Amino acid sequence: MGMRNVNDSSIRTKLMTICILLVAIPVIVRGYASYNAAKAGMNDESDVMLQQQALIVKGEVASVSEESSSSVQDPTSAIQELTSEAQGLSDIANELADELNRFKVNA
Repeated sequence: MGMRNVNDSSIRTKLMTICILLVAIPVIVRGYASYNAAKAGMNDESDVMLQQQALIVKGEVASVSEESSSSVQDPTSAIQELTSEAQGLSDIANELADELNRFKVNA
């Protein structure tokens, strides 16, 4: 009344069970092996890509660091440059004012 004994099964059922097992077991093993190979390949590829991106970022950081350190000057030299530029602009403004006064006098 419970489970049937293997010996009581028909030959058809036994053959079907054996065929299914003969097909399913290699497919499962091959699928597992393929999955592991693909996983390992993707891990290797992602490691390489991450290393390349890290080198790119490192280069960009170094470039920005060099630019910022070269553009930062001593405050006194920056003030001296601004003072000389302001003096130059002041001289130009004075020359323009003199020209304007001469133009008015001659007109």
